[in-house]
Amino acid sequence: MNTVESAGLALFGAMFALVVIGFALHHRLFSHLQSAHPEQYERLGSPTLFLNNNISNRLKTMRFLWSRRYRDLGDPKLTRVCRSVMVISVIYFIIFSGLVTAFFLAVVRGPSAA
Repeated sequence: MNTVESAGLALFGAMFALVVIGFALHHRLFSHLQSAHPEQYERLGSPTLFLNNNISNRLKTMRFLWSRRYRDLGDPKLTRVCRSVMVISVIYFIIFSGLVTAFFLAVVRGPSAA
């Protein structure tokens, strides 16, 4: 296994871990919104991890996060969860970009000599 393949494997493992963490954080976000801020939760389309996770709800949730509208609710716990979701999303994007780059480098270099 060469360096590019090793890096790709490490990035894939990190990305998998971030997906699991991201699911957990989104679950906390949706649960907290549903219990502490039901009006906002409904405005977002009452999102869930899987059953009510459509494009419209995802876009509403992403706008809510990235426009930082969660700060208007004055809830420190919600603020922590939202910031964590955003940080994980940025890290995931960076690692995903690295994985795509490693994949293309491996394709360009061809199969490694065994």
